[in-house]
Amino acid sequence: MVSCFKPLDFSQRVVEPGIFDEEDIQEARSYMDGRLQGLTELERRQLALQIVRCLDLTSLRAVDTPSDIEDLVDLATHPFRSIFPSSGDRLISCSAVCVYPSLVADAVRHRNEKYPNSDLRVATVAGGFPSGQYFLQTKTLEVQLAVEDGADEVDVVINRALAAKGKWDVIHDELTRMKLKCPPHVRMKTILSVGDLNSSADVYRASMVAMLAGSDFIKTSTGKEEANATFYHSYPMCLAIRNFFDRFQRRVGFKAAGGIRCLDDALIHYLVVEHMLGDEWTKPDLFRIGASSLLKDIVDSFADVPRGFNIGEFLDDHWEVDSAATCDYHVGGSPDHRTMKVLQKHGITDYKHVVRMIVEDDFKNFNYILGMDDSNVSYLTEFAQQLPKSKAVIQLLGSYDESNKEKIIPDPYYTRGLDSFENVYELCLKACDGLLRHAEPMEKPLMYVIVRSDLISKFSWPMGAVIAQACHATSAVLWKFRDDQIVQKYMEDEKSLAKVDDEASLLTLSQRLSEANVEHVLWVEMPENLPTAIALKPNYKSQVRNFFKSMILFK
Repeated sequence: MVSCFKPLDFSQRVVEPGIFDEEDIQEARSYMDGRLQGLTELERRQLALQIVRCLDLTSLRAVDTPSDIEDLVDLATHPFRSIFPSSGDRLISCSAVCVYPSLVADAVRHRNEKYPNSDLRVATVAGGFPSGQYFLQTKTLEVQLAVEDGADEVDVVINRALAAKGKWDVIHDELTRMKLKCPPHVRMKTILSVGDLNSSADVYRASMVAMLAGSDFIKTSTGKEEANATFYHSYPMCLAIRNFFDRFQRRVGFKAAGGIRCLDDALIHYLVVEHMLGDEWTKPDLFRIGASSLLKDIVDSFADVPRGFNIGEFLDDHWEVDSAATCDYHVGGSPDHRTMKVLQKHGITDYKHVVRMIVEDDFKNFNYILGMDDSNVSYLTEFAQQLPKSKAVIQLLGSYDESNKEKIIPDPYYTRGLDSFENVYELCLKACDGLLRHAEPMEKPLMYVIVRSDLISKFSWPMGAVIAQACHATSAVLWKFRDDQIVQKYMEDEKSLAKVDDEASLLTLSQRLSEANVEHVLWVEMPENLPTAIALKPNYKSQVRNFFKSMILFK
């Protein structure tokens, strides 16, 4: 996400909240309570993983060292590694780490050296954290130095003494000056310290002032206040975000922090955002949780899931689909009414979308970015060439429809009648069907199977078959039978068999596979003398899973 938010002029009229709608507050509270009570176990696990993906894993201890921060980066990158080595780390990692300014350079260096393709962001606190009662010159210098050290996000804090005196224009000026020290790629989150504010009205005012000053996120707390944020703080913040979007067509994110130690603590804020702002605001670009101990609580809650299970199976969004524009026409608007008519005709009645521009993060977060015509693809290709971490395949959507000879899907906006929208719907449907058929094999990457030669002499083919079953029937055959016809047939084209001489070599090979983004599981220990092997997605439902109960798995 590239921040395009420039500060807006202070307006007391915009800042004032008016009268809060008690009925609306009660509706939001009832929604949150009802959702919490009605969650199934599967839904709780899915939401827990979503919270992890929105987590700013925080360490703001007075005794933090560079080594501590390296460990923090490791944990944020692979939060479930201790119990789920095949957890699909591409799918489940924290959004950011948050550290003190003097440790930003250490976090950035370790991330770039050890995880060069990682999307993990490095955040820091600044602006006179946690009180805000510092000279403005030192506040802006803190932001500047953090940016120079490579911070991707800066969490600044307002001076609550100014808020108590109603000096909202001064707060706006200070935040504006700090925002101007952030280049477009650096997000500024503004901490309101809601536990120190006098009323819900002041929480609303502080939210509006922060957004007018160009904040990309507004954040509840520093974590150092005597009172932590509750539903009654999140509500006026979300109301302000909603009103600000309605007025200025800017999406500002929400971050909760302070005293969030378990999943239910986090869900209070998540569900308020879901109810008041919609699903779009529950993704990491617009929703964050700042916490230090929450991750352990969530990871521990998965301890009853069998080892070797692919935790990605809990995710309900293996496919995430979005739409973005290559020019700023209609940004902030809704889909064309003729589009909505066609969708409703085909039974799609719950579609909601707000027009937005394509941004840098799209090229890192999506595997495919598909244009409708050649001009779209040219724009997207030029955009991607300027980005160091673009992973997206850029193509014409129509290229996946064999019956579409021109490969172009025309813009129905410039043609007459509902039929043109119906025609485009059919073209998109055919192309998406072709895309799904094309993409399906990509979920089955080359499967590497490695066996240790120092263990070969102890076993024969039947045990190899047992291991194959334990590894989801994909993989493990013993090296000594590599030339057998039945083995060759089993391996086919999608599997590769390799040999290593010892455990050290096995670890080295595993590291290389990780660097190449090849999903695999490393079986390090040997219960009951089973040989070591690497395979894709071991099946926890296998009838031989009991053989592996004591096995420690690492990626």
